[in-house]
Amino acid sequence: MIVFDRANRQTFEGVEFWMEDLKNQVDQKTIFLLLGNKSDLEPVVSTEEAQEIAEKHGMRYIETSALNNDQISMAFELIIREIALGVE
Repeated sequence: MIVFDRANRQTFEGVEFWMEDLKNQVDQKTIFLLLGNKSDLEPVVSTEEAQEIAEKHGMRYIETSALNNDQISMAFELIIREIALGVE
């Protein structure tokens, strides 16, 4: 999971760096999920921007709030589902 703060553009701008770094260090079958955290705050990063970068890197995107526990379980369920599909 790669997590950025939707209320802080600087964290979003680091996503490209982290993706390139990770892709050079992990197996090609590694599953990535992009999480836009702090969905409970006013966003400075739009859903569309985040979805674009997720699609560019072949991963899913989900918006979460750790503070409110919104979509946290869903994020882990998505990863588990992706792993299960890859094993079959």
